Parts: sequence; structure tokens; C-alpha cells
Amino acid sequence: MGETISYSFTVTNTGATTLTDITITDPLLVAPNGSLTGGPIASLAPGAVDTTTFSGSYTIQQSDIDAER
Repeated sequence: MGETISYSFTVTNTGATTLTDITITDPLLVAPNGSLTGGPIASLAPGAVDTTTFSGSYTIQQSDIDAER
């Protein structure tokens, strides 16, 4: 409890069309126990991969332990 988990995200465009204004959401990575930074990705071509735009962190709470997460 109280330890922080760091996240990194890999976004891959597996489609045939360029994607624009890409964002990530995660219900755990919001204040006060979490954070999500970065983005949006302006555009991502077909087959392209982005590994640097988004990162996040979450501090484990007693409620996570109680819920066996």
C-alpha cells in the first residue's frame, strides 16, 4: 500500500487510415491517486507506433487491496 506503479503506453495504428487527435483514458489514472500525462497524438500513420507520448502513475490504496485488484 502506498507504492506507486508507473505506466507507459504503446499506441499502434493497425488500420489503413491515418488517425488524428489520439487520446488515452483510464479510470484509475485520475487524481487524487493517479495521473495520466501526454497527448494528444496529432496524427499516426498506418502501421506507425508511438511509445513516448503517454505515461501514467497510480498509488496503490487500501481499497485496491480490499478489492483484490
